[in-house]
Amino acid sequence: MAFWGVALKPGQQHKAEVPEGEVLHLSQVCLHSPKAGTNWLQVVVGGTTYSACCLEKDKTEHASLDLFFGQDAPTFVNKGASEIHMSGYLEPMDEDEEESEEEDEEAEKPAAKAAAKAAAKSEASPKASPKAAAKAAAKAEAAAEEEDDEEDDEDEEGEEEEPVEASAEEDEASASKKKAALAALAKRKAGEPAAPPAKKAKGEPAAEAKPVPAKDAEYIKQLVDFIKANGKQKISDLGTKVKRPPGVPKMSVIFANNKDKFVVTGETVALK
Repeated sequence: MAFWGVALKPGQQHKAEVPEGEVLHLSQVCLHSPKAGTNWLQVVVGGTTYSACCLEKDKTEHASLDLFFGQDAPTFVNKGASEIHMSGYLEPMDEDEEESEEEDEEAEKPAAKAAAKAAAKSEASPKASPKAAAKAAAKAEAAAEEEDDEEDDEDEEGEEEEPVEASAEEDEASASKKKAALAALAKRKAGEPAAPPAKKAKGEPAAEAKPVPAKDAEYIKQLVDFIKANGKQKISDLGTKVKRPPGVPKMSVIFANNKDKFVVTGETVALK
């Protein structure tokens, strides 16, 4: 997390540069040496201008914001007679957001395949030239081969699961045989005194719980303290308010491994 700040003179514009893989959080805006009149801080994103806040001398000279900007490179504009100071920080993009973007890309692939098939059919129509028809046929054949490969992969996964079921049936049959053998042995030894239970060997170490890494323990403590102070939280909001250190498992894993501390209900989490 790195500090970010900009001073905008009256009428000045500033285009922010956000490094790849990070987001810009704009948190504070204030007037510097305010003069009479209204001052508008505007943000230009994707060619559209938005008014972020309105400041005025002796009335509202300071404002707290909670705005996040990604790779869309926002441009800030000072509309007024006073100098405006902006401050915030740069932070790494949350991994959950990256995974969501990857899922969106995966969802777009089937639509792209369907569009390619439709284009191939259109190019292969009788009105098309022989060269266009040949290209369309090649595209359709490549798409069909790709689908066949995916179906083969699914079939192989299904075949890999069958031995597991067969193994489970063999284990049940083996267990039944063992029970029958033990029952017969018990009948033969009827009347014999039962052997005393085996004593635990002296000096044998007791099983120890797997220690929690220091980073994980510190992150868990931060989550507990934040929820204790602020109550039930949305998991998506909690990820931006309590930053996860590098190398520490995701919040979903932390919650699953610490059910004695957290209670997850839908998209919210609370303390137990």
